[in-house]
Amino acid sequence: MKLSVNERMVLVNVLPSLDSGSLAMYRITEQMYRDLSFTSEEIEDWGIKFSGEEYVEPDGTKKTVEKGRFVWDQSKAESKDIELSDQGQKIIKKIFEKLDIAEKLQPAHIKIYDRFMEAENGDTD
Repeated sequence: MKLSVNERMVLVNVLPSLDSGSLAMYRITEQMYRDLSFTSEEIEDWGIKFSGEEYVEPDGTKKTVEKGRFVWDQSKAESKDIELSDQGQKIIKKIFEKLDIAEKLQPAHIKIYDRFMEAENGDTD
């Protein structure tokens, strides 16, 4: 599945914490964290900056990344093809369903939420 920088970050942030679940779920979730996380090269090449880090806007203005946010150079970043197992996709879908029921979906979730719900219907890309 081709995922953008933003989609990868959303997925990393919605994955369940590893405080309960089966051994299989732990291993699947740990693998997804590894697969979705950014490499040192991606962070450097794409100018990814996380909460509290300073960055420079294209106009030369220096800024600090707000708490809970991240920024990147959208002109350099590329989508990445990431293989998520069927079990991993089911875990992510279940997480989104729980967020929806609890009315805790956020605007950043919607695009990737829709992709996972469409994937269930055979509309993967």
